[in-house]
Amino acid sequence: MGLILKILIYLYLCAGVLCIHQMPWLPCQFTDENVFVNSEGLTETQLIHREAMLQFGQKGDAPVNPHAITFLVT
Repeated sequence: MGLILKILIYLYLCAGVLCIHQMPWLPCQFTDENVFVNSEGLTETQLIHREAMLQFGQKGDAPVNPHAITFLVT
């Protein structure tokens, strides 16, 4: 029983690795912060949601979307 379980786990992991190669990028969330003092003298934080993506590839690959923040996973 243990051998069959190990084989199934191995096959599952191999299928997952193959799927990553078929998926060149994933959308992700990136929130930037702008901290400033308002007119009343209080500190405020403005959250800026920016377009970002997680891209799978090799070092030196061009970003899929040049207008988005790209995190390249090699």
